[in-house]
Amino acid sequence: NKRKASYPLWPFQKEFLKELELGGKILVEKSRDLMVTWTVCEYQLWHMQFDPFWTGFNTSRRELEVDKGGSGSTTTSIFGRIRFSWKAQPPWLRMDIGFRRLKIVNEEEGMYTEISGESANPNVGRSSDVYFKWGDEFSFIEQSEKAHASMIGGGFHTLLYTSTSNLTGNEFYRLRSKKDSGFRVLRYSWKDRPDRDEEWYAKKKASMSAEQQAKELDIVYEVKGPRQIWKRFDPRLHVVPLNKIPVGVGYGVIAFDEGYATPGALYYARYWASTLYIIDEVYKANVQLLNPESLRDDMDHDWVWYIDDLIERHRSEEHTSELQSH
Repeated sequence: NKRKASYPLWPFQKEFLKELELGGKILVEKSRDLMVTWTVCEYQLWHMQFDPFWTGFNTSRRELEVDKGGSGSTTTSIFGRIRFSWKAQPPWLRMDIGFRRLKIVNEEEGMYTEISGESANPNVGRSSDVYFKWGDEFSFIEQSEKAHASMIGGGFHTLLYTSTSNLTGNEFYRLRSKKDSGFRVLRYSWKDRPDRDEEWYAKKKASMSAEQQAKELDIVYEVKGPRQIWKRFDPRLHVVPLNKIPVGVGYGVIAFDEGYATPGALYYARYWASTLYIIDEVYKANVQLLNPESLRDDMDHDWVWYIDDLIERHRSEEHTSELQSH
């Protein structure tokens, strides 16, 4: 809001900073607005200025979330938050640090600290041998299982993943659910902010959908209530029971939603008499229109081929009686 404020060192953040210093593999699941991202940025800035040989690597969903602007970066990015905090220090404390595109370097004599970064991809961080590796909002990264396989390669003292919930279809969820993943799971809730209470929670909850509440507030991975498929869609209103669909041949439709529903959704529908009736919508993990061989399970089908086959069958008059019987 175009103003500066002191960093609020809440008790849970002190605990979090101690965990970062301990190092190892750490996974942080959190509610929104706990300043966890800011805290990691402040942690990195301290090491940039006072730890001569410290190195870091940062990644997030998109490049602009890692660094938006280089030497003119804004606080909508990780590097921009580090730069903002660096500038806010008194001049006598501020070391000579250079901010370049996707790189921060301490240019003081005798200091060899630096942080590099890139957008998340299947090869992110693979060749990075650094002291501190960080994947922010890791549950929202595409092909997160490949990104994790790359991030865990190379050398590090600390490997940190932080994220709000993105339900179950991602590597962040799998790592926090496996007892043998090797990650320490830290959980920080909205309740950990001293300035928030049950009254605040009730007001916040009232303004959210069930999915938003699960992802951003309650840190849960199963949604209770209708999932949002697209704006204005509600299965309680728009899904039609089979016994209310007019009898007739029509066309059967299986549609796939990629990008809005997570982990994925299949829609069973029937088109008859100029009306499309949504019969049901089903969520399935790892559903892909075309599964590459590297991701295919033994029983996977390519849904696009299956849909083409259905259309051909529906167009064939010799199968009319078969369709009516179904």
